[in-house]
Amino acid sequence: MLANVKLLFFFATFSAVNLFWIVAFHWTTSRKMNEDLVANSLGLCHENQENLGNTFKVNLNLLPMPNRTELFKEVATGGRWAPTSCKPRDHVAIIIPYRDRQEHLDILLQNLHPFLQSQKCQYQIFVVEQAQQQDSLTDPSLLIKRGPN
Repeated sequence: MLANVKLLFFFATFSAVNLFWIVAFHWTTSRKMNEDLVANSLGLCHENQENLGNTFKVNLNLLPMPNRTELFKEVATGGRWAPTSCKPRDHVAIIIPYRDRQEHLDILLQNLHPFLQSQKCQYQIFVVEQAQQQDSLTDPSLLIKRGPN
C-alpha cells in the first residue's frame, strides 16, 4: 500500500512539474513572438543628424526632487529607457562609479538622461558604489611596506 502511495505521489509531482514547464515554455515563446511582432512593426529610429555638432547645454543647478521625478517619469526602475516610437539602433550600458557625492550624481543624471533620450538609443545606467576598504589598504605607508623588496 505504501509503495502505491509513493508511486502515485511521484507521478502527481512529475505531472505537475511537466505542466509547469509546458506553460512556462508556451508563455515565454508567445511573449517573445509578441515582442518580435511589435519590434518589426516599428521602424528603426532615424539617425539623429540634427543633434550632431550642436552643443548640449549642461545644467549645473540641481532641480528640486518633484521636478526631477516629473522630468524622468518615463525612465524605468533601474535606470532603463528605450524609445517607444521606433526601434533603437543602439543599446548602451553606462557604468557610473559612485562614492560619497550624491549631489554630483544627481546633476550628472539630470543631464545624462535628456542627452541619451535625444539620441534615441536604448540605455541602462548602472550606479556602482565602491565598497569600503580596510584602513590598511588605503594607508600609503602600509602599501609601501607590503611591496616587493
